[in-house]
Amino acid sequence: MTNCRLARLISALGFGLSFAGTGALAEVPKVATDIPPVHSLVSQVMGEMGEPDLIVSPGTTPHGFAMRPSQARVLHSAEIVFHVGHGLTPWLEHALRSVAKDTVVITLSESPGTLKHRFRSGPSFDPHPRKDEDNHQSERGYVVTDQSTRHDKHNHENGDPHMWLDPENARRWLDTIAAELSEIDPENAARYRLNAQTRSADLAHLTTILASQLSPVSDQPFLVLHDAFHYFEHRFEIEATGTVSPGDTASPGPARITRIRNIVRERDIACVFTEPQLRSSLVPAVIEGSRARIGILDPLGASLRPGPDLYPQLLQKLADSLVDCLGH
Repeated sequence: MTNCRLARLISALGFGLSFAGTGALAEVPKVATDIPPVHSLVSQVMGEMGEPDLIVSPGTTPHGFAMRPSQARVLHSAEIVFHVGHGLTPWLEHALRSVAKDTVVITLSESPGTLKHRFRSGPSFDPHPRKDEDNHQSERGYVVTDQSTRHDKHNHENGDPHMWLDPENARRWLDTIAAELSEIDPENAARYRLNAQTRSADLAHLTTILASQLSPVSDQPFLVLHDAFHYFEHRFEIEATGTVSPGDTASPGPARITRIRNIVRERDIACVFTEPQLRSSLVPAVIEGSRARIGILDPLGASLRPGPDLYPQLLQKLADSLVDCLGH
């Protein structure tokens, strides 16, 4: 999908629009967010009433991030903080202990209805059955039941933290964001809720469009640099064959590199995807002599402008990258 078509789609769906309402707006709280996708979702709910602050800037990996003094001040001045959770930004745990006692900290990964996956192991993954072949949710992941999203220093979730890459999780988070903002800012509650409802419906429609776009390449085998895209893969039934690196900060050893080379040839891998934040010089070597191409998948929106449109653009860009590489 071209940029022009995406722009028309976003405009038609109402992305970039917000609930204007009538009369003067009540003063909104100061809001801080951890990563660009969360910043985008919060921006959607806040609409024209205000703009949240972003701690981890685009193009920066949140893993092992070190806050600058200016970013620490943003965190400390916020009345409410939205973040994915400890699994993504363990460094934020220490910083959150020092914020004002009345600062509200919301862990989105604990939102009711959030689907969680565990990290997959090994350079190659066991294929999951299709959704219509498998009704056992425990084989794929587990869903957060009704519990508090308010920060608990002892509540450290395990598993894959890249939950925002499932648009259904994002829709649950829109509800959580609206509810939490409404609680501390009841005068604007109706606006928050309407913005969340509108964006959730738009996102459901975009999900349907992306599923149709990805369906023709869903049977093409591919590798990812590290296991960051399980949520997107699961939602759109286009699952990776394996990973090059054992983790986002770990390099593969000689035995794993040999195994990856074999996988590329044995599975007739079509593409190996790197990431803007985690480029790897090993990828050209492991695909040498095969039909595999190199693509880029971006889980954070490194090249996108922060704001309400970033999240739908992020999903669209992931779909475009997969189709562009796997469709050849």
